[in-house]
Amino acid sequence: MNKSKKSIPLKFISLYVILLFISHEIICQRVIKGTITAKETGEPLPFTHITLSNRMMGTVTNLNGQFKLIVPEKHQNESVIFSFIGYENKKTNLNDISDELFIQLEKDKFLLKEAIVIGYTGKSLIEKAIQLIPKNFQGNEHISKGFYRVISQKESEYVHLSEAEFEIYKPEQGTKNLFKLNKIRAIRDMQGSHGVIIGQTPSSLINSDIVNNLEESDLLSKKGRKNHEFNLEGLVKYKNTSAYLINVKQKGEVNKVTYSGKIYIDSETFAFLHIDIKVTPQSLRYVKFGNAITRAAMKLIGMKAKVLASHTQFYYKKIGNQYYLNSTYDDEFYNIKNERGNYDFNIDSKYQYTVTEIQTNQIEPFSKDETLTNNKLLELKEDLHDINFWNGYNIIMPDKEFSSIAKSIEKKNNSSNVKQEINEVIFKYPKHKSSRIDSILSFYHRKGLFNGNALITYQDRILLHKSYDKLTPHLQVNSQFRIGSVSKTFTSMLIMMLVNEGKLNIDDSVGKILPGFKHPDILVSQLMSHQSGIPNLLTNNENAINILSKDYDMDELLRKFCSAPLEFEPGSQFKYSNSGFVVLAAIIEKVTQKQFDQVLKEKIFDPLGMKDTYFGKPETTQNLAIGYLYGNPEPHINTSNFSGAGGITSTTLDLLKWSNALENDKLLPRDKIELLFQPRAAYLDWEADYGFGWMLDKYKFAVSKNHLIKYHPGTSLGFYSMFLKQPDKGITIILLSNNSSFPRFDISDLLLDQLDFKRPARYEK
Repeated sequence: MNKSKKSIPLKFISLYVILLFISHEIICQRVIKGTITAKETGEPLPFTHITLSNRMMGTVTNLNGQFKLIVPEKHQNESVIFSFIGYENKKTNLNDISDELFIQLEKDKFLLKEAIVIGYTGKSLIEKAIQLIPKNFQGNEHISKGFYRVISQKESEYVHLSEAEFEIYKPEQGTKNLFKLNKIRAIRDMQGSHGVIIGQTPSSLINSDIVNNLEESDLLSKKGRKNHEFNLEGLVKYKNTSAYLINVKQKGEVNKVTYSGKIYIDSETFAFLHIDIKVTPQSLRYVKFGNAITRAAMKLIGMKAKVLASHTQFYYKKIGNQYYLNSTYDDEFYNIKNERGNYDFNIDSKYQYTVTEIQTNQIEPFSKDETLTNNKLLELKEDLHDINFWNGYNIIMPDKEFSSIAKSIEKKNNSSNVKQEINEVIFKYPKHKSSRIDSILSFYHRKGLFNGNALITYQDRILLHKSYDKLTPHLQVNSQFRIGSVSKTFTSMLIMMLVNEGKLNIDDSVGKILPGFKHPDILVSQLMSHQSGIPNLLTNNENAINILSKDYDMDELLRKFCSAPLEFEPGSQFKYSNSGFVVLAAIIEKVTQKQFDQVLKEKIFDPLGMKDTYFGKPETTQNLAIGYLYGNPEPHINTSNFSGAGGITSTTLDLLKWSNALENDKLLPRDKIELLFQPRAAYLDWEADYGFGWMLDKYKFAVSKNHLIKYHPGTSLGFYSMFLKQPDKGITIILLSNNSSFPRFDISDLLLDQLDFKRPARYEK
């Protein structure tokens, strides 16, 4: 990837979509699949390089250590080499292996040789390696075939996914590189991304080679080298090759982009083998997002972007006497906001690019019709759900099924179109409120966008209570659903009940209640309003897998998932964090000397008669709804690990009892209840304020201009929910889905619109 002097051009952001596709086919081939793990631990080895012995073809493993390599017939008598930094290479003849492999690599036992005996300094080695770039890298005319994948997430939601296969023609010297696109597919969440498209351009892919774009680098250019220290650590073994290991760090105080990391240089040829660098935290403010055109377009619509972290790796391989780019990995974390202040969110974008084949014989430059111009964004052209889409292509195996992610994003995109569609016909619906809201829910149900139970009240009377179900076994009106983060409203109530009993104070420090907690100075009020700075336990993939599948007691939950370094000074920012509410559950257990589920039952569920509501594992599954993900029953998960943040299962009627308790002061005096709904921080991405475990709408719902709307959505793998109240009209909206996501905000907005006293003029026909 090319890191220019003041920008990160790897990600090209645009408001336009370019649709391109050129067909491609490979025949007479063998397909080898497998998984590579560490022999000592059994852990998968992501980014392991798999190459043919001639080095002309190859691929890499995904995050799960899986790979697929397509070998044309003419290469099937060769060997395949498996290599990973710090492990012994493994070489096997293709004729001696099956098409399904399980490879274990052993740790390299090579000992580091002290730099003092080598006779070089880090700086002199870098200078020598740069001096020899023309000899080592800029050789014969060739075509480089490549594959890339970009996956971007906003919190735990996917907002962009793209992957492409392409070719780059590189002349021996003189004329510029040429780019040809063979195949691509991509999708983005239109609303979730707020108009931002994350992708690639021919120029960003051509420039993904830092060594061959030296003078554009903030690290290896002449100016860049002045801003860094290069310290030689010693000689190491790098994939069966002896290499110099050089540590990189910023030199002094500079007002430029700087890096920290490691560089590996071949000890015989002085060629760059591997560069692993991160932008230093102190220089992130000098990193510009995208290119000048991108920034100008974003400025026109009042959008701002800031890079928060950037980690990039470059790998090179030797073919004959020349070195070529092998693969690039980039993980960028950035913030997107607009000047009006109605959205502000972070995106984590991961980019993987691997060279799958190098062609040096009988090649010609691409024709004018085949060549794409440098600044055209590569975007959607093909069927997203075709499982055979990449047949015949060497690609990086996906960590998660592309079509599953694409379907979830498409579902979100389709919901916007459905809302427009229903607005055009809603005036034809019956005027009676119950009939109109039933028509709206039925409309979404027929479109496959809502499957579940609904309960709606108006003027404190049940207006509708119904199941909308196409799945088997069928739902009943008393079916139980996991309610996800709606559980936070119960946790905040328990905290306020303990405050009312004089057992704690919202301004108490966590350390006062939980001695030994990693972050003792955080206040209870900061936990309740997501201003603690504790990282969200579900944004880390490894954490998410463990917390969904294993059993932990409360001490383990605090130690493993709530004690990571803080993301900001407590009280200085808002950032949604499930971990903070797990800490609140621990506080409740400490103060009451009882288990969290027992406290919920004794203080809320039993007094309110919520007989079908519980936390954690069910005593019986008789009325339990089955959650579905992408049309299949969800895998088993352990909800007991979500104490305070989620894990409650309930019904629409029980949740109505909960809603009524918030108005009749049965659990808590009115003045203490009102403290729950006081705005504490702006939750900009949801266009709301956040109180104590409650969201207070500002812009999502049209009626919020004139009415207070307090609510909380919930997500729990195959279950989605919406719990919403408009107190002045006695309105409660409870929507529980067991078929993954549904457009809960669009549906709630339409329902509130119909329940409002004055129907909008557009409905009066």
